[in-house]
Amino acid sequence: MTNDAEWAAAKERFPIGSAVAAVVEQHLPFGMVVTLPGGLPALIDAISYRPGGEDVFDHSKWPATGESIEAVVADHRDRNRQIQLRVGPPVWEKTGSVRA
Repeated sequence: MTNDAEWAAAKERFPIGSAVAAVVEQHLPFGMVVTLPGGLPALIDAISYRPGGEDVFDHSKWPATGESIEAVVADHRDRNRQIQLRVGPPVWEKTGSVRA
């Protein structure tokens, strides 16, 4: 986002907790860059890619570039104006995990 108004509009359009469709644009060592409707970029950290509740750290098992996926808006990172997504349940919902 280049200005405050665009960032505010993106946060309003994609509120935390909302389901979104995204297209995988790039795999990185720490996660995936995806594009949301309207061409907005977003990030899925590797630890936040948990389809079916299972961790998938093997990049060869991630969706291919160009593939459409369903995700949930997990956070708005105001510092760098980045929309954070997750696939599957949050990491703190792992079996045996406790979140204080």
